[in-house]
This record gives sequence, C-alpha cells and structure tokens, in this order.
Amino acid sequence: MNKHDRDIDISVQEGNTGSRVKKPKTPEKRRLNKQQKYVGKDPGLLRFTRPCNHNTASYKCSTVALADIRLIGRKLYAAPDKLTQDIKLCHMLGVCEKVKKRSNKDNIRKEKDPKKKSDLMIERRIQRKRADASYKLAKEDPPNSISFCFDMQQVQPLPHTPITDAFYSHQVSFYIFCCVDMNSRHPTFYTWTEIQDDRGLVKIGSALLNYLDSLEPEDIEVLRLFLWGPEQKLAYCTCSLFLALK
Repeated sequence: MNKHDRDIDISVQEGNTGSRVKKPKTPEKRRLNKQQKYVGKDPGLLRFTRPCNHNTASYKCSTVALADIRLIGRKLYAAPDKLTQDIKLCHMLGVCEKVKKRSNKDNIRKEKDPKKKSDLMIERRIQRKRADASYKLAKEDPPNSISFCFDMQQVQPLPHTPITDAFYSHQVSFYIFCCVDMNSRHPTFYTWTEIQDDRGLVKIGSALLNYLDSLEPEDIEVLRLFLWGPEQKLAYCTCSLFLALK
C-alpha cells in the first residue's frame, strides 16, 4: 500500500431545497450601517460668496444670510451618521416619506381661532350637503330622460413596464375613454394610441357625440351627463359640446 493512499471520510449531507432564508441583522451590522456617512464636515464647504439677489420676471430668489447657511451646516453635520442626516435633510427640504392628510374633523377640533373654526364647520356642512345632493341626483330616473357618466381613464403605457423603467424606455401611450349608464351595466370604451392622435377636447367631444348617436333615444327631452372626474379639460369639453348642440 502506498504511503500516499489514505482513507478519507467525506460526509455528505442533504442540501436545503427550501426558500432562501434572510439573514437576521445583528446589532453589530446595524451599528456599521449607521456609521455610513455623507461628505465629512469640511469648513471649506461653508465658504460661500455673497448670496445672489435676483429679482427678474423669470427667476426670483431671496437673499440668504451666511449665518443661516452656517447654522444649517452645523445642524446637518452635528451627527455624522447617515440616518440622522437623512431625517434632518427631510425636515429642511420639507419632504416626508408619507403624506398624512388630516380630515376636516381634526382640523375643526384643533383650530383655536373661533372665526376660522366656525368657517370650517360651515364649509364641512356645505360639502356634505353637496355630496348628498349629488348622489341623490344621480339616483333619480326622471321620465323622458337619459343619464350616463363619462371619464378619461388613466393613461396606460405600451408595452407595460415597471414605473422604475418608464423613465428610461420609449413607450406608446394608450388612451381609454369610457361612457357608461348610471347602472354601470353597459360600458362603452373608446381606445386609441398617441400615434393615432392625442387626447384633446376634439377627441373627447367626438367620442361623446358618437356615444349619443349610438343610443338612438326615443322621446328623450332631458340629457344628464355626470363627470366621474370633474377635471377642467372634461368640463370645458362638456360646455363646448352643449354649445355645439345648441
């Protein structure tokens, strides 16, 4: 037997065929991530020239004192970790991750001025009455009338790609205009691409006229149109359509 020949025991274990397990973050890993920094505190960064004082019709900027700029710099670099600097930048720039919208009820409850509080209560009451009247009007079915709702749907890009890739690829916009009766039973869609035409007032008005011609109503004296999204473009189109029909 050769002296180089040896018995080698190799242990074979069954591999893990399951899903990939995410490694838990240890306190040491969190500490290292927190130590990631932006550019260091360099006094040379605070050596600005005299602030500009433009005041033209196309561009305006107010004079910023050098003391304010130095104060912002000291606040930003007071804590060198990346997380704290991110939070301070968000506060300085007026940016937040999620917009929190307070309801009218919260605004009324937290308002200190009696006059403003009274105005908010009146505005909230009027808004409720308008909403109730609008829903009541939409549910009505007067005789010798026809009612339908129309809306320009969200623009769909072709081909469909994630939003992160939309800025770096050329896409063709796909337009959808919908008309439907108040019972939402018989929707009609008008579709076209930006290669054929844009989505201007003429196209929306043409689709509305085509939809009215396809209804072939009998003994109709009242025409009621409801805008699902009361945008200015659709409102102008409706007014133009009424003037044309008149």
